[in-house]
Amino acid sequence: MTRIPAVLVTALFVVVACSPGSAASPGAPSSSTSVSTPPATTRPSMAVDGSPIPTPRIDYADVPGRLLVQHLGNALDGSEVDPANLHAERARFYLMKPDGTGLTELLPGRPTTGKNMADISPDLTKVAFEDWPETGAPKIYEVHLDGSGFRMISTPCDCRETDPAYSPDGKRIAFVRQVANEARVGIRDLAGGKVTMLAKTVGNDTGTGSDMPEQPSWSPDGRSIVYAMMRRNDGRRLMSSRIKIVDLTTMAVRELPILATLSVGEPKFSPDGALLLLAARPAYATLGELFGDIYTIHPDGTSLTLLTPDEGTGASWTPDGKHILYYAQNYIWLMDPDGKNKAQWSRSGPDLSTGERGYGYTTYWIPGN
Repeated sequence: MTRIPAVLVTALFVVVACSPGSAASPGAPSSSTSVSTPPATTRPSMAVDGSPIPTPRIDYADVPGRLLVQHLGNALDGSEVDPANLHAERARFYLMKPDGTGLTELLPGRPTTGKNMADISPDLTKVAFEDWPETGAPKIYEVHLDGSGFRMISTPCDCRETDPAYSPDGKRIAFVRQVANEARVGIRDLAGGKVTMLAKTVGNDTGTGSDMPEQPSWSPDGRSIVYAMMRRNDGRRLMSSRIKIVDLTTMAVRELPILATLSVGEPKFSPDGALLLLAARPAYATLGELFGDIYTIHPDGTSLTLLTPDEGTGASWTPDGKHILYYAQNYIWLMDPDGKNKAQWSRSGPDLSTGERGYGYTTYWIPGN
C-alpha cells in the first residue's frame, strides 16, 4: 500500500465520522459499463403456501466469531483520548467480538512502526501484514493470532514490500515489491524464502504520478492472482484503477472491463471462485476522502453488480462464502453475496469512527466462539 500523506489521513477523521448515508459514491459508471443493482421487492407477510415469511434480520448476533480490525488513531479501548491530537500515525490491529467485548490489541508495540494491510492465513491461526513507517520502506511480517511467533517475512533488500496475501494452501504469499520506481507482484515461499517476481505485473512511479500494482489476492485454486493497478497523481490521490488477473501457468495478464474512473480496489475471489469482490474508492486507498460502494463481478468480466448503493468499504468474504463482511456508516455489517439481508453484525457493536477511539476501516471475520 502507498502511504497517504498525513494531511489526508487526518482528513479521514472528518469523512468517516459522518452521519449514516453521508459518504456519497464517486459517481455511477458510464453507459459503457453495465452495472446491475439488486431490485427492490415488496415483502409479503405470507408465502404462497400460507406459511409465514421469516422476519428480516435485525443483526447477525447469532453468527459466532471474532473480528480482526485494522485501526488508525487513538486506542480503540479509549485509553488514549486526546482531543488535541488524533494520532493518525498510529496503526494497530485489534481483536474483538462483534459486540465490542473481548477487545484485545494484537501484539502491542511490535513492530514499533505499526501494522497495516492484514491477511489471515487459511487455517485461521496467523496474520501477515506490512508495517506503517512514517519514513523508510515498509516490510512484511507474520504473527499468530494469539500473539506468538512474531517474525519478519521480508528479507533484506533495498525495496518496499507490501500487501501480503496468503495462498490457498498457506505455503506462499503474494505481495508487492517496489525497487526504485518500479513495482511488481511477487510470490514468496514461506518455508524456503524463494521469491518469484511476476514480470508482466510491472507498474511505475514517474515522480509526477504513479500506476502501481496493489492488493494482490489468490484464486481459491491457486492458479491465478487478481490485483489492482492504482493510478495516483503526484499528491498520491487515487485517480483511477484497473483490475487485472495473472494466470500463474501461462503468466498471461488480462484486464477486466470495468470503467477505470470507478476506481475499484480490494479485489478478492469468493471461496468458490465464482465471484470477485470489489470496493470503489476503497478506504485503504483513499484515506482522507469519501469512499464508494461495494460490487461483485464474475472473473470473466461479466455481470458487474452494485451491492451497496448507500456506501461500503473494507469488504471481505466470510470463509464459508455465505456472507460479505464490510464497513459502512461507522459500523460492521454483513450481507449475502447478492447484496440482500444487510444488517449490522451486532447492534451492540462499537462505533468505529470517533476521534476519541480512532478509526477502523477494514475488518476480517474469524469463525468460532
